[in-house]
Amino acid sequence: MTATGTGLTYQWYRGTKPDTSIPLGTASTQATGDLTATTSYWVRVYGSDPCPDVDSNTATVTVNDLPVITVQPASTTLCSGSGTTLSVTATGTGLTYQWYQGTHPDASIPLGTASTQVTGNLTATTSYWVRVYGSDPCPDADSNTATVTVNDPPVITVQPASTTLCSGSGTTLSVTATGTGLTYQWYRGLSGNTGDPISGATSSSYATGTLTDTTSYWVRVYGTDPCPDVDSNTATVTVNDPPVITVQPASTTLCSGSGTTLSVTATGTGLTYQWYRGTKPDTSIPLGTASTQATGNLTATTSYWVRVYGSDPCPDADSNTATVTVNDPPVITVQPASTTLCSGSGTTLLVTATGTGLTYQWYQGTHPNTSIPLGTATTQATGNLTATTSYWVRVYGSDPCPDADSSTATVTINDPPVITVQPASTTLCSGSGTTLSVTATGTGLTYQWYRGLSGNTGDPISGAISSSYATGTLSATTSYWVRVYGTDPCPDVDSSTATVTVNPLPEVTFTPDPLSPVCVTVPPFALSGGSPTGGVYSGPGVSDGNFDPAAAGAGTHTLIYTYTDVNECTNSDQSHITVDAAPSLPVITNIADNNACAYGITITFTAGSPATRHDLYVDTVLAKEGVTSPHVHTPSDALSHTYVVRAVNGTCSADSAPYAFSDLNDFTGSPVLDSITDLSACQTSGIQITYTKAGNPSAKHYLYKDSVEVPGELGDSPVTYLPGDNAPHTYFIQARKGSCSGNSNSLSATDVNNTPSPVITEILLTECPSKTVRLSTASGKSDYQWDRWIGDAWVPIDGATTYYYDIVTPCAYTYRVTYRDNGCLGSSTGHAASTLCDGPSAMGDGLAPASGGAGGDLAAFSKSGVWDEVTQTIAVTYDITRCPSVRAAILTGNLTGLNNFDGYDTCALSNGGNGGSTSFNSAGQSNVWYSILWVDAAGVAGHPGFGRSAGAVEERTWQTGGLCGTTDLGSYLTCP
Repeated sequence: MTATGTGLTYQWYRGTKPDTSIPLGTASTQATGDLTATTSYWVRVYGSDPCPDVDSNTATVTVNDLPVITVQPASTTLCSGSGTTLSVTATGTGLTYQWYQGTHPDASIPLGTASTQVTGNLTATTSYWVRVYGSDPCPDADSNTATVTVNDPPVITVQPASTTLCSGSGTTLSVTATGTGLTYQWYRGLSGNTGDPISGATSSSYATGTLTDTTSYWVRVYGTDPCPDVDSNTATVTVNDPPVITVQPASTTLCSGSGTTLSVTATGTGLTYQWYRGTKPDTSIPLGTASTQATGNLTATTSYWVRVYGSDPCPDADSNTATVTVNDPPVITVQPASTTLCSGSGTTLLVTATGTGLTYQWYQGTHPNTSIPLGTATTQATGNLTATTSYWVRVYGSDPCPDADSSTATVTINDPPVITVQPASTTLCSGSGTTLSVTATGTGLTYQWYRGLSGNTGDPISGAISSSYATGTLSATTSYWVRVYGTDPCPDVDSSTATVTVNPLPEVTFTPDPLSPVCVTVPPFALSGGSPTGGVYSGPGVSDGNFDPAAAGAGTHTLIYTYTDVNECTNSDQSHITVDAAPSLPVITNIADNNACAYGITITFTAGSPATRHDLYVDTVLAKEGVTSPHVHTPSDALSHTYVVRAVNGTCSADSAPYAFSDLNDFTGSPVLDSITDLSACQTSGIQITYTKAGNPSAKHYLYKDSVEVPGELGDSPVTYLPGDNAPHTYFIQARKGSCSGNSNSLSATDVNNTPSPVITEILLTECPSKTVRLSTASGKSDYQWDRWIGDAWVPIDGATTYYYDIVTPCAYTYRVTYRDNGCLGSSTGHAASTLCDGPSAMGDGLAPASGGAGGDLAAFSKSGVWDEVTQTIAVTYDITRCPSVRAAILTGNLTGLNNFDGYDTCALSNGGNGGSTSFNSAGQSNVWYSILWVDAAGVAGHPGFGRSAGAVEERTWQTGGLCGTTDLGSYLTCP
């Protein structure tokens, strides 16, 4: 250890501080010597007095034990597919392990890190060793190599096979196996039963020798220890007995249509059978596979034989041929037929049969009654019969076939139909009917009724097929008859005609329908409205032609009027009448004021019953229908009134006792503000207010403007009020009496009737050379009109009736606009505006004179030209009244070029004002031109040229700029 200080000395101790029981050396270092156990040390350092001592920390020398293997991993032997666990035992400190597969010191295949190592299932011999690690710095310890030797167990790859032999033969059994050092032992019996070992049978195969009984065998295969033995499956050698027929199938004889069962008896093992139709050895028609064979019903002689199969490998055994001889039985192919005759006639019965040696015997009666034999032929005559009679025949064949009996043939004898009572004619009233009937005798009678005369079958009545027929309700005379059908072959018989004569019913009406409702309290009154007269009224409450509402009772009743004519035909009509129940008297139980500042009373009453509604009457005048209790009523004044509640039920009513009451509250009611109008047009002079006063005549009325009361009571309507400004205000009227008040509706009004002063603003829409200026004023007004100042007057511009006007013609004018605002019309001051460009622009868009045509506007003035095709004269006019500042003149001539216009002094133009006109002849000329030269107040000059060249009329326009000077086509001049 290292320390600092003056005059240092040291004392070491073994143990932990401050244990001083084992002192050691006195140097700054201390040797421990060889240690076998962990030991602690510390040192005390002394300085020169009076300095205190200082103790070091405890230093521990830890001693670890070396790893030493005390039990090595052991080698062992296994059978392939099994495994083991290797282990090592060692001593030492902090041991850890690392196993390796291979022989020491091969560490290429590391395994587990425990003291034991599981090999897993092994299929080959494998070596292992382990390295044991101790705590540092102790060296490792390696184990010896442990070898796990692996042997292959015996495995049977091919089992001894079972087989089958026929008695008296033998076979050889064998087994195939893999493994180490294999040996074998064969046994008789089931696998695992070692009770019958076969002496000397110690190889992989065994010959059984000759066998007569089924025998089982197995073999045990032995491997090298420690691998277990393996037993084979049981191989059974089955020994079968061959088939031997002991009883042959027997021949026999049958009647055609019947069959038999053939049989064979045989011995042997696992017998099976196969029958064949035909003679042995014909196998073309196989049949059943049992020891017996049913032939089925046979119609011809047939042969059969059977082959008996034993279990393989034994040979088959064939039987003898058995023949089944077949005879034909008697068969009736046509039975004697039943028939029906009319009484007094007869027939002949016939039977047809097939078979061998047939004979016949007929009998009268039903089968099998043989008490009355008849003939022995195939036919039998009945003779004339009057009663139904039955017959049958027995047909005999040759033995062993049975006889054949026919079915019973019945000759049915029917009686013909005979009418004993004809249907009778009768007379009816329209709307009623009758039942017609016929009486007849005969067998199995049926009926069909017809409308019309007897024998006419054109109108059969559907469903009328009994001896009687109900006609149903008739309205016209109708004839009927019936055909009576007997049972075939007896003929039908027709009845005579029965006529049902039908008299019409009288026409009876009972109007009106329904009758007017009546109250149950109305006295009895005579009924009327039944036609023809002389009939009888009936129904609830009707007596001697009078109707008593009280007797009928409340409700809706059906009344009937019945009339009978001279033919005793009766008809009736009905009407309905409603009798309303009288309600009980309603009772006004109380009338009370509602509150201090409202007209209104609450009427409480007890309702009458029954009642569809209750009505309120005030001073005998209906105030409201359909009231319910309690009902709030608002009187028109504060006076006393008499109130009555009437219960109404249809035509019945009942009034309560009158109840007098006064609504003495101070409520004023609400006035009505009818209208507010200006007093005069287009000046500030006040408004006129028309109103209707509130219901209380003593109430006072006050005007409110914008919810602020205008001082002073209002006089009678109408009243005049001066608002003092032109702003809009909202007005209402309040009626007051005492502390109660009521407000009218509100109306808004503005006293703005001042003449408006429009202002014109100017906006440039498009610039030169085609300049457009928009003049505009305030929008949202009405009756707009734009005017130009022309001469000494304002001239309206056609169509300029919106809040703006666009100037598109190249002129300079003064404009004004007028419009109406709040009903007052005002106009702006004059506004000078021009669309003339400062620079040159193409002026004019007029059309050239054409055949029969005229030109259009040009340079803010109009022009026109007409060319006469006959005289070829061009007449030209122009009008500059719309632009009075423009001066113009017409130049004409038979000009050969445009340059002829050069040098014309536009400043000398003097024929302005109202325009001008001229004409000239262009006959024979191929290039004729004329031009209107003009100059406006700004000095801008131009001329449109019109010409006819080679028969075509065209137009060209030129313009020069400047104040005055001569024109120069294609260039521009500025006059000084």
